[in-house]
Amino acid sequence: MASLPVPDQAPAPGPTAAPAGEAPPPAEAPHRMLRPFGLVMLVLVVGMLVTLLSWDVARDLSQRAEARRFEYRTARILTDIRHALETDETLLRSVAGLFSVGGGITRQQWRDYFDALESGTRSPGRLWLAYAQRVPAREREQHERQARSEGLAGYGVRAMQERPFYYPLAYFRSFGPQDRRPLGLDLQEDPLAQEAMGRSLESGSVVLTGPLTLATPRGTGGQVWALLVPVYAGGAVPASSVARQQSVLGFLVEAFDTMHLVESALGSDANVMALRVRDGSVPIFTSRELADADGWRPTLQRTADLDFGQRRWSVEFSTLPRFDSSLGSDQSWVILALGFVISGLMAGLLGLQANLRARALHQVEQRTEALRSALAQRAESEARLRAVFDHALDAIITIDSRGVVQSFNPAAERIFGWRADEVIGRNVNMLMPGPDRQRHDSYLDNYLRGGKPKIIGIGRLVVGLRKDGSTFPLDLGVSEMPVGDQRFFCGIVRDVTERLRAETAVRQSERKLRSYIEQSLDGVAVVDGEGRYLEVNPAAADMLGYTEEELLRMSIPVILSGVEAERRQGLAHFERVQREGRSS
Repeated sequence: MASLPVPDQAPAPGPTAAPAGEAPPPAEAPHRMLRPFGLVMLVLVVGMLVTLLSWDVARDLSQRAEARRFEYRTARILTDIRHALETDETLLRSVAGLFSVGGGITRQQWRDYFDALESGTRSPGRLWLAYAQRVPAREREQHERQARSEGLAGYGVRAMQERPFYYPLAYFRSFGPQDRRPLGLDLQEDPLAQEAMGRSLESGSVVLTGPLTLATPRGTGGQVWALLVPVYAGGAVPASSVARQQSVLGFLVEAFDTMHLVESALGSDANVMALRVRDGSVPIFTSRELADADGWRPTLQRTADLDFGQRRWSVEFSTLPRFDSSLGSDQSWVILALGFVISGLMAGLLGLQANLRARALHQVEQRTEALRSALAQRAESEARLRAVFDHALDAIITIDSRGVVQSFNPAAERIFGWRADEVIGRNVNMLMPGPDRQRHDSYLDNYLRGGKPKIIGIGRLVVGLRKDGSTFPLDLGVSEMPVGDQRFFCGIVRDVTERLRAETAVRQSERKLRSYIEQSLDGVAVVDGEGRYLEVNPAAADMLGYTEEELLRMSIPVILSGVEAERRQGLAHFERVQREGRSS
């Protein structure tokens, strides 16, 4: 091998060939060896990741299948509960038709009707069905006599207080042991039933009452609810609430045991699913299995709302231990054995992921730029509004729904004498003298509750109070500004002291001029272009020989001399005055 040159030596002239058998640089060989190993490791890692991902997907699909079965069962239970309630409503409406047309039915017809439909009147949880007939107080005794004459011995309207109208349970059908105790009981004795009657007349539709406290037959669950359907004269539901109040004949009432109703809907799923039903904070039903499965953590849960009869029931579903055992074992482990087969797909998946990521980043950049542009436009708009607010000649004051001042522009500072920082955060009634100061909050509260506005959206002349205690007239216009879910109010104020002073001076001048004309000894008259008198003073009336009222119904051509020459001369003079604006 040729020796390397040293500082005091020059290289040998001409090319120098390397000795035969010289090896390549040693750093290249390890680098080439690492590449296949790295690729194998990459494929192995990618294959493991794909396997785990596939196993996770398979397990997720299995869980979704469980969730679908769970959703199907919960939907069936909800449908059965709703169907039972709708069936009860259909029965009530069919019976209501018997009372609303043809003058009603007798009690014997009532009994025959249910005897004929005995097989069709069985519904889960149904306890009894009654007709609460509307009875005016003046007809109470007549109603009681008629009921007794139809076989109800000892019947009477039972109410704890006197009312203009009673709604006694005059017709009653029990679907369990016969019990006549509820007959004659005023439905209004139950607060929830009375409230439901009002809602039914307000909406004209069927309503649920809530737990009844009336002394009526009860089921095994102890909690009794009722469906109410109003009965109207003629059968048709009146369009307005007032008309429904006037034409209602009574209410068809069906009471049912909520425990039996929900248990019937739960059916065979009671061993694998548990229910808890609430109406707001009122518990309606709780599965017995929830107490037996102490410490069990359900794998699936769902809460659904059931809206019926203007009430909303919250139904909570949860699985029981038997639900999981009924589904069979999880077969997703098979994916682990076949995971390495799909290792080759990882490259495509990674490429797809990179492409999706690039698109997502591009969309993020576009939306970020759009957001910046929107923020810039908003800042410019706010700057313009601030310029208008600060340079307006009229005072601009904004307040919130409690009357607290939110903004106070420079014109308001000049008119009222207060600085903005002295007013903002305080009640706007500080700018008003009494009694408006004391009444302002009640005016605002009344408007927010839907009352008639006194200034808002109308505008009027009011009195303002300056910082130095002096008062002044101002023209106030107020408008409402909804901002999101909040309500603000903007008031524009103009000091009209000078304007009112000028108007007063004009009125005083007009009164003086009219006084001069009325007291003048010379005749003064005002006529229009046709010569009709518009105004005359007493002196003119005396000269012409008419009263002022008579002249105001006449014209110059009418009162001119009957001599034709003089008449033409008078008309010519009037026309010359019209042309030249003077009489000479």
